[in-house]
Amino acid sequence: MKKSTVLIMAVILLLIATLLIQALPMEQSRLQDGIDTYSEKDWLVRLEGDGQSWETEMKGERIYNPDNKKVYLSKKLEENGKNDLYLMILTSNQEYKVYIDGVEYDEELDKDELESTSGNRLTLIPLAEAAEGKEITIMLDTSTGLKAENAPIVYMGTKAQLVLNMVTAQLPIFTMAVIQFAVGITLLIFYIVSNALYSLRKKTVLYLSLLTICLSFWLISESYIWGIMYNNNAFFFILENVCRLLISILFLLAVYHFLPSSENRPVLILIYVLAGMLLFAMIGQLTQVFDFSHSYQYAIFSIIGQTVVLLVVLVRAVLHKAGVQYLILLVAVLLTPVSIVITIFQSGVRIDRFDIALPVAAVISVLTTLTIISLSKAHQEMIMTYSIRRQMTVQTEYCRNLEKMNDEMELFRHDAKNHMLVLGQFLRDDKIEEAKSYAALTAGAYANREDLLATGNLVLDSLLTEKMRMAKELGIDMQLELLIPKEIPVPLAYWIVLMGNIMDNAIEACERSEKTQRFISVRIRMEGNVLFGSIANTSDDDKIIRRGDSMQTTKKDKRFHGRGMLAIRWAVEQYDGALEYEQKDGVFTLSFTLYGIDCDSRDGGLPNI
Repeated sequence: MKKSTVLIMAVILLLIATLLIQALPMEQSRLQDGIDTYSEKDWLVRLEGDGQSWETEMKGERIYNPDNKKVYLSKKLEENGKNDLYLMILTSNQEYKVYIDGVEYDEELDKDELESTSGNRLTLIPLAEAAEGKEITIMLDTSTGLKAENAPIVYMGTKAQLVLNMVTAQLPIFTMAVIQFAVGITLLIFYIVSNALYSLRKKTVLYLSLLTICLSFWLISESYIWGIMYNNNAFFFILENVCRLLISILFLLAVYHFLPSSENRPVLILIYVLAGMLLFAMIGQLTQVFDFSHSYQYAIFSIIGQTVVLLVVLVRAVLHKAGVQYLILLVAVLLTPVSIVITIFQSGVRIDRFDIALPVAAVISVLTTLTIISLSKAHQEMIMTYSIRRQMTVQTEYCRNLEKMNDEMELFRHDAKNHMLVLGQFLRDDKIEEAKSYAALTAGAYANREDLLATGNLVLDSLLTEKMRMAKELGIDMQLELLIPKEIPVPLAYWIVLMGNIMDNAIEACERSEKTQRFISVRIRMEGNVLFGSIANTSDDDKIIRRGDSMQTTKKDKRFHGRGMLAIRWAVEQYDGALEYEQKDGVFTLSFTLYGIDCDSRDGGLPNI
């Protein structure tokens, strides 16, 4: 099994585990679901004007409040000498009052309030000895209504108990945070000790590790643990929003460096951003948890983080003049999530459980990603095919011209006897100047063909002859060693794609070289039904940069390069062949092997894309 497959399976298992943990039942002290204070004695709950009360043993029943009346929570405290007793009230938009033995407790000087970016408010009220042995009553004004996402939570106990209660009540969140932190540290270790993690590039691993670590801190900050432990509103706010900003930036950077180095990178980045926005909106629509009016800070910081990276990639896209095919790619990828979200909005579906909403969002995310990957591969193949067809057109035209020249040469050879008769007649008549002119004319005709190869293989002769002339003009020494039969049953398309791209790459490498002596060595031989080829050329590149099974170009303009190797690999794969290359002592060597030449049944066509 390939390492990349193992990595993908591990990520899928991690996602499944996270979703299962998120689906665990979570006891919450919300009025809509019942009261549970995790303390020794239960609270009494009554609605204003009803004269009724419920013990929390009936917490399985919901407390219905159709008229949005005030809710009273009462509890008799014991005298236990605790000096660090706190009352914690977590509300969204509900007003409250605290009474001790019927007298309103003025806690304005003592209480600490922390407000998160989501609009929730956490209040810690120190009770100490003021409430020991007395009845404490909390009045909650629920005139704004009670929804699953904004029902109040009430805890009472020491700070340690409050922290433990919050961790217990939000166990899935903390478990996810621990998993994310462990994954981030693991990726960071891989980044330090190795250049890459399987097929991922080094920068991708670094950004993913930092992203997951930030995500773990963000999840913990969402649980109000920092507020309970340190009573620090500024620290709580800064930590939460810095993590969100870093998550947005690091995610986009990781995606950017993970995508293939080609001109469709900016569009794919834009697709990821839009898909993320759609998923965010979809989860909010399904769960009714995200209140955008209270989460404006999150939106602002997310937009800032995404804009920073988008400015870079969009400027790059403008400079490279992205064409219409990228717009088609964008529309095609967005169709799936857009159609699903529109369907959800139109149907008015509402799901109040994250364990249902998250898998739905995950499925759409996976489908979007798979669509992006498949379209990216198809786009790369389309580029390669276009490059192949373009080179085939040029080389085919050259082959026709060469064939015409060969016909003229054969005609000239047949007429050589007549030319000699004409020269002899000029000399016999003492027409020296006419003889010189005629001799110069015939010599020029021969000179135009002195560099032509004559192995008998028309395609190979034409290709190598043209490349020899190009090399000669650039001052490159070209050496040939061809041990092949005149007839090789390899279609024209494969010769053009294979040898045309190999020779072009070799000439360009020599042209970039600063060495005074530059050379290209071509050796091709055939043994049985196997064709062997080895092309070596001068190269100043110190090392080969690999990306998966491919080789990364070292040319400055990477947008229009790197396709030659794709075309070469495609041609070799058609014969189940092998392709190898190495860089050593200033010489780059590419070797290929083609099998089954004598039983070729290919028609010379290109792949249907």
